[in-house]
Amino acid sequence: MLNRIQVILAISALILGIAHLGFGAIAYKSFSLELLWFLGTGIAMITTALANLNGSRSAWILRVQNTLMLGFIVALVILAPQPQIWLGLILFAGLFYLSLVKSED
Repeated sequence: MLNRIQVILAISALILGIAHLGFGAIAYKSFSLELLWFLGTGIAMITTALANLNGSRSAWILRVQNTLMLGFIVALVILAPQPQIWLGLILFAGLFYLSLVKSED
C-alpha cells in the first residue's frame, strides 16, 4: 500500500514539475535569470519525482534528496504561500515521510 501511495505522489510531483517547465516558458517572455531559476526548480521537482519512482535507489540517497526538496518547498511556502506551492508541500512532504519509513534494501 505504501508503495502505491509513493508512486501516486511521485507521478503527481512529476506532473507538477513538468507543468512548472511549461508555465515558465509561457510566463517569462525573454531569457533571464528568473526564468532559469524557475526552470531549475521544475527540473529539481522532476528529478526528485523520478528518484522516488526508481526502486533500486539507495534509501539514504532518497532521504537526502527528499529532505532537500522538502526544505526548498517549505521556504517557498513561507515566501509565497500560493495554492500550487501548498500542493508541492503536500506531495513532497508525503514523499519525504515515505522515504523515512522505507526499509533499507
